[in-house]
Amino acid sequence: MDVEGVAIDLLSRNGANVDEPCEASTSGNATSSTLEHCATLGEPINGMEFESKEAAHYFYREYARSVGFGITIKASRRSKRSGKFIDVKIACSRFGTKRESTAAIVNPRSCPKTGCKAGLHMKRKEDEKWVIVSFVKEHNHEISPDDYYASVRGKNKPPAGASAHQKKGLQLALEEDDFKLMLERFAEMQSKQPGFFYAVDFDSEKRIRNVFWLDVKAKQDYYSFSDVVLFDTFYVRSGYRVPFAPFVGVNHHRRYALLGCALIGEESESAYSWLFRTWRKAVGRGQAPGVMITDQDKVLSDVVAEVFPTARHCFSLWSVVSKVPEMVNPLDDGFTECFRDCVDGAWTDEQFERSWSEMVGKFELNENEWLHSLFRDRKKWVPRYFHGLSFAGLSGVERSGSVVSHFDKYMNSEATFSDFFELYMKFLQYRYDVEAKDDLDSQSKEPTLRSSLAFEKQLSLIYTDAAFKKFQTEVLGVVSCQLQKEREDETTAIFRVEDFEKRRNFFVSVKKEVLDVCCSCYLFEYQGFLCKHAMLVLQNSDVSCVPSQYILKRWSKKGNNREEKHAAVDNRMSRFDDLCKRFVKLGEVASLSDEAYKTALQFLEKNLKRCVRLNNSSKFPSEPGLENEGTLDCASKLSRKKKTQKKRKAYNGPEDVTNGSEELRQEPEQVSSRAPTFENCYIPQAADMEATELGSRAAPLGMYYSTQQTIGFSSVSSVQDGYYYGHPATIQAMGNLHSVHGRMNQYETQPSIQGASAECILVPGGFGDRGVSGMVLAAKYARENKVPYLGICLGMQIAVIEFARSVLGLERANSTEFDAQTPDPVVIFMPEGSRTHMGSTMRLGSRRTHLESRDSLTSKLYGDVCYVDERHRHRYEVNPEVSRVLEEAGLRLVGKDDTGKRIEVIELHDHPFYVGVQFHPEFKSRPTRPSPLFLGKSLFSFQN
Repeated sequence: MDVEGVAIDLLSRNGANVDEPCEASTSGNATSSTLEHCATLGEPINGMEFESKEAAHYFYREYARSVGFGITIKASRRSKRSGKFIDVKIACSRFGTKRESTAAIVNPRSCPKTGCKAGLHMKRKEDEKWVIVSFVKEHNHEISPDDYYASVRGKNKPPAGASAHQKKGLQLALEEDDFKLMLERFAEMQSKQPGFFYAVDFDSEKRIRNVFWLDVKAKQDYYSFSDVVLFDTFYVRSGYRVPFAPFVGVNHHRRYALLGCALIGEESESAYSWLFRTWRKAVGRGQAPGVMITDQDKVLSDVVAEVFPTARHCFSLWSVVSKVPEMVNPLDDGFTECFRDCVDGAWTDEQFERSWSEMVGKFELNENEWLHSLFRDRKKWVPRYFHGLSFAGLSGVERSGSVVSHFDKYMNSEATFSDFFELYMKFLQYRYDVEAKDDLDSQSKEPTLRSSLAFEKQLSLIYTDAAFKKFQTEVLGVVSCQLQKEREDETTAIFRVEDFEKRRNFFVSVKKEVLDVCCSCYLFEYQGFLCKHAMLVLQNSDVSCVPSQYILKRWSKKGNNREEKHAAVDNRMSRFDDLCKRFVKLGEVASLSDEAYKTALQFLEKNLKRCVRLNNSSKFPSEPGLENEGTLDCASKLSRKKKTQKKRKAYNGPEDVTNGSEELRQEPEQVSSRAPTFENCYIPQAADMEATELGSRAAPLGMYYSTQQTIGFSSVSSVQDGYYYGHPATIQAMGNLHSVHGRMNQYETQPSIQGASAECILVPGGFGDRGVSGMVLAAKYARENKVPYLGICLGMQIAVIEFARSVLGLERANSTEFDAQTPDPVVIFMPEGSRTHMGSTMRLGSRRTHLESRDSLTSKLYGDVCYVDERHRHRYEVNPEVSRVLEEAGLRLVGKDDTGKRIEVIELHDHPFYVGVQFHPEFKSRPTRPSPLFLGKSLFSFQN
């Protein structure tokens, strides 16, 4: 609903002189005096104009309520070209004729059809405004206020004498058949999505009070986008027939995201408390929303404070503005305009409080309790108090201009439950399709830069396509602004920015040391993007990059990255929940193309059979209580086989495991703690797979040597009692191996590397900035202590970053993946070879690396060759512009690509084994034919 338009329309009907163009104007057969008279009476007339369809509908609905008749949308028409509404007919709820029927009517209509012709016809003009083209006032029946309330609720009053079984709550909205249909739909969704959740709330008399449901995608989206959530009761409080109340978020493409759904039959504290607690339980992550937005309502305030005590509770601004006509009655001339100026124009706390006091005194509203409550709760709805927060487009002055209004086109106030659910399912399908397309666009499209500002280039590498386009409009608007410094002290500078596009002045304050920026347009607070006014001030202050606190992760290409520290998966339910989360991500990625879908399907079908074989095997201990579930009965088999089975200490034989186009032949084998040959194992990392954390001496089930499994060590000590695989001689040579994993953060909180007895260090591939400082410390430790070091992909880049910081003295040297505004980018994105920002799933295939010196260690390991062909999977590489400086400082750049520019292999002078490779040698490594680099690392580790 266009709240601002409604408020101004109501002002105009009460004789207010407003400057907005949405006040009633003359057209057709309406004269100024006639319109003025009708505005006073609140009665429609031909030629009245409104800012939106919603404003016109609201006006006629209020007119119907004042007169005492019900209304319904009789017909509507959309433009074939744009799909927008262009024509709407609203009729009295008694329009039409009564159907003839021989069946007895148990519950007759409370407002029977009489063929009433009363109604209103409106059309959209070329300037987007709506005009009344026809209005019929007279009714052919007696006016009954019950008609209005029956039309609002969408149901008839119960028959007389039925008070003992009077309908209440959701029974007013749902018939018995509707409830049956709902349960059937839920059962169907649960069969398709094992993680689908729903719950039904009953009152003390066993009547349906509330219903809640949550699909798997909503549960996953909650983890990514729960920084700000809106509980939207608009459809409930606007009298929609189906009282739908969604929990709404915004995804990284600035699109509507459903985070939970409810049907509300009772707006009591206990009902809302049940709903919020059920939602919290359903998402199951122990994580409260960062910001929780609701209507201005004391009951909701109390429930949010009780259920989510750590969340910042705010009121949606349009819910506050929309109540002005109702709560400030009668409206005085100019009040709405003064109210808006007070809210939007406040630059300091003192300024808002002074403006509010002046407004209340000017219009003699000191006794208005609603305004007093608004002032008490000012920190929940006035933008001035939201500095540092961002609503991501979920709250604003007008609902029609927000992300939330996207679902409005799927809702119809007169829709039955069956119609509603059909539209809901269409929306879900639309959401899946659009998000898949948005992801593909962001991963494959190179953004077009349209200015010379460094801000634009910086965020073009970070934001999704939709988020970047929104930010780009602000970048392009910088040229339409003019700056003037107002005042300055030691810590803060305040500027006045004249915006020629908006024809008004804005004020921007900057705290110099921390680059804390605040603009009176509140774009960052409303939308989550730095505004053009703030960018102009930063540019004038010689700041060339957007400060990190104003680059929200939610808008990044990794905004829906659901990597997280998983809880221990030590029982069947936790394993099931963990797998469901991972398969949702697999479904999202694999559904983008037919080829990816077929590949995923093939992989699942093959490995499902393998899992069945593992479950029926006697190698693995049964989980206590599992046999009681009737799914597996392994305990008795295990107890029998333990008597005769000997401890195995060697490789037991191959089994085929498909990995893309290549075959791996491996078999897991458990090692006794008494095995004399070695204590530790390392499993190579493929960075595109999730990590399995080892938090205890017990090894996880189903682990095998392959490029598809990742282990993150919970400490920098050796892993004992693990599994071992592959060539025995290679494993024995591994010694006391340590791994530094990109998902782990233990080094980041420690001043120095642990485990001084490390015999070799391997930093594998990966992406993202988790654990980077720990990896840099590991590389430094290996370089300074002559410990054999092998860096693969990211591991090579880590070695270069550490070398640049420690040897070259470039303290802020970094990769632009981790720090987009680093002054010394030694690792950069290479778009000419990697045209996507899709993390480690960027498969570049087998490529040739030319070894420029045969006396290099890498060349000798591969057999004195001048080139190697290995598989690449990356998007960032060492910056070619720093090659000469690195070499002069002692870092050998021994391998390059076909162009001779891109660095593929590095080595270090005067070090027994310090090698970094951009390619992935583990992809072609086999248990009986290990990569020369792994053999070399193990050999030097053994000799060291």
